[in-house]
Amino acid sequence: MDDNNNIQSNFKHGILSKKLLNQKNILIIYIIRDFDTFLESFLNNSYGKKIENGIVLGTNMTVYEWYSHMIETNIHLLRHSASNYIIVNMEQLQRTSGKSLLNILKIHGFEFIEPYEIIDKHTKKKKLNIKNRKYSKSLTFERNNTNVENIIKTITEQPEIKISWK
Repeated sequence: MDDNNNIQSNFKHGILSKKLLNQKNILIIYIIRDFDTFLESFLNNSYGKKIENGIVLGTNMTVYEWYSHMIETNIHLLRHSASNYIIVNMEQLQRTSGKSLLNILKIHGFEFIEPYEIIDKHTKKKKLNIKNRKYSKSLTFERNNTNVENIIKTITEQPEIKISWK
């Protein structure tokens, strides 16, 4: 919900919109997958993007470069926005069954009913205890963006949080 109580959304694998970022009474939870699980998923479900020989068509970037560009751009936009946000790693959320995120939200004034009901079925496969779908990867990329790799390492250890309700 935005500042005017309208539902806002953003493309799952895209750059955050200015309209979303200009909201003061919203909390953006930006979840980043490590590149290996992102690649497996993205090669099989590219959400309208076309990939040819490892290049995301229309961008002149490899999948890894595009992934890195999105992360760097979105983090820059979040850090320079009016919005409240949490930047967290998907692996950490999966490892704690989401409890780490719920604890952060509780610390910042959100209320939840405990005990939590843990969902242990994969949202798409509907099978128990599966965190990520498995595909056979057909492409490999050199992971040479130390900035993005450091961001992922850092948020795996400690999410980045900016929450100040004014």
